Amino acid sequence: ALVTKPRVLLLDEPLGALDKRLRQQMQIELRQIQREVGITTIFVTHDQEEALTLSDRIAIFNEGRVVQVGSPHAVYERPSSAFAASFLGDANFFRGRVSSRAAEGGRIETDSGQRIATLDPLPPEGTAITVAVRPEKMALTAATESAGAVPDTPNRWTGVVRQAVYSGSSITYRVDVGTEIMVFAQNQSARPLEPGTAVAVTWDPLHSVVVEA
Repeated sequence: ALVTKPRVLLLDEPLGALDKRLRQQMQIELRQIQREVGITTIFVTHDQEEALTLSDRIAIFNEGRVVQVGSPHAVYERPSSAFAASFLGDANFFRGRVSSRAAEGGRIETDSGQRIATLDPLPPEGTAITVAVRPEKMALTAATESAGAVPDTPNRWTGVVRQAVYSGSSITYRVDVGTEIMVFAQNQSARPLEPGTAVAVTWDPLHSVVVEA
């Protein structure tokens, strides 16, 4: 494909048939080749890791329409819609209404009566709104640990671990906080939290992202 020196190179799911380790190696190699030849490359994929690893800019499509375009960091960290947030990664969604506004952000009261602090600009009080929080942005602390181990943030909920899915380098927790949420944690301890453990879930208001429903 490169011999004819095309102006644009289209790659349509080129790594889909490879096993995970080889796919990761090929991501690095493709990135290096693209940099060396300098050809604009359009890479079509449903794999979020490939999109984030290989791209300078990502365009997310929904039913033939572009819903968001930006750098991998911008699109992942600040998704514009619930679709973009769920398509590129995982997210917890909370629906509620604006309860207060401040010079920077404010608070939302969810439909289940919990409060969320955000730094994003908010519409007038009483407006229905959706907030997305990435599972890896949340910290999980056992209730038996000292108060000093819990981050100081206005977003602090208590709950109970319902499920812990071990995947080697990380653990995915499903936590009941009145509604079920998902929390990703690096496997830094040989003893993951067991189902039934009382926990505190915290996150920085910076990671409460207001999105279109």
